[in-house]
Amino acid sequence: VVACADKNGVTLDVRTAAGRTGTLRLRPATGNSLRITLRLDGVPTTPRVRVVTPPEGTRCLIEQSPDTLDVRLSPPVLELTDPHLRQATDVSDPGDRTTVLPLGVTELADGRLAHHDSWFAEPDEHFYGLGERFTGPDLRGQRVDCWVEDAQGSTGTRSYKAVPFLLSSRGYAVLVDTTTAASFDLAHHNTGVWSLTVPDEELDYYLITGTPAECLRTYRDLTGPALLPPDWAFGPWISGGFRRDSADEVRARACRIRELGFPCDVLHIDTYWQRPGCWSDMEWDPEAFPDPRGLMTDLAGQGFHVSLWMNPYISVDSPRFAELDSKGWFLRTASGGTWIGQVWGGAHPDSAVLDLTRPAAADWFRD
Repeated sequence: VVACADKNGVTLDVRTAAGRTGTLRLRPATGNSLRITLRLDGVPTTPRVRVVTPPEGTRCLIEQSPDTLDVRLSPPVLELTDPHLRQATDVSDPGDRTTVLPLGVTELADGRLAHHDSWFAEPDEHFYGLGERFTGPDLRGQRVDCWVEDAQGSTGTRSYKAVPFLLSSRGYAVLVDTTTAASFDLAHHNTGVWSLTVPDEELDYYLITGTPAECLRTYRDLTGPALLPPDWAFGPWISGGFRRDSADEVRARACRIRELGFPCDVLHIDTYWQRPGCWSDMEWDPEAFPDPRGLMTDLAGQGFHVSLWMNPYISVDSPRFAELDSKGWFLRTASGGTWIGQVWGGAHPDSAVLDLTRPAAADWFRD
C-alpha cells in the first residue's frame, strides 16, 4: 500500500508473511542511485555507525496508476531495465519450496532479525568488490561474509578488510549501509540468483547504476573520499614474511634487493620487530633490533620507506596499558567497562583495543 509519494520518494506500508508490519522507503540519493530502506514496526532504534552520509537535494518524479508505481530520479539518470537487475521474488524448486530469500525479513530463533533481498544473476554476469579478497577478483559462485576476521594469511576466504560494496559487470552496484556481518550469496546456492542477508535492525542499501567508474565515483560520493597516500605507497612492497627477524636480516634483504635490481619502495617488517610474546606492547625487541633509529636511517639511505606490522591492540601486560585505560581510550563493553579479551587466539595475553574514534587516542597511536 502506498502510504506517501512525493518528490522526496515513496513510502510503502508492507506486511511480512508472518504478519508483521513495516515500511519500505524508496528515496533518491544521487543522480544515479536509489536508497532502499526496509524497517519493521516496533523494532527498537539503537545507536549505530553509518557507512553512508545520505546526500540531500536529489528529487524524483512519481507516476502512479491503480496497478503500477513508477519512480524516476530527477534528473532521470538512473534507469533499470532487464539487462541490469531483476528482483527474484518467487523462485521455487519442483516441490514448490522457496529456494531463495526474496525482499523481506526473517525473525531468527533468538529474536534477532535477518533482512534479505535477491536478484536474478544473468549467465554472463560477474561480481567484484566486497573489500579485500584472496579468492580471485571474480566472486561469482562464492558466498562472502562481509566481516573482518584474522585471515591467518592470504589463502582463504576470511578478510582483513571488508567493504559492503558489490559491483556487477552488468552496469550496477549495491552499497549496504551496515556495520553488521552482511552476507552475499553470489550465485553460490542457486546459480541463477544472487542474494544478500543483513542481520541489522533495518535493511538500508543504495542501488547504483552506470559504468564501473561511475559506480565507484558514486560510492566515493556516498561514503566520502579517501585520503590520497603518498606516491611511494603505490610502488612495490616487499615483506620479510611471518618469521623471526632481526636488524641484520633486514639490512641483508635490503642489500640483496638493490643488488638484484628488484623495484621496491617499501620494506615491510612483520610481527617480530616486537619482543616474543609481546606483540601488543608496541616496543622494539632490543636484542633483535638494538638500534631501530639507525636501521631506519640506513634503509632510508638506500631509498626504502619502512612499514611496521602493528594493530591497535594493547596487552594487559604492556607498561602502557594502565595509562591508556585511565584516559578511557579503549573500546568499552555495553556496561561501560573496558573490553578485554583474546585477539591472538590464545597465543598471547589478553588485550584491549584502542578506540580510534577518539581523536586523542588516534593522535597517540599515530605518534
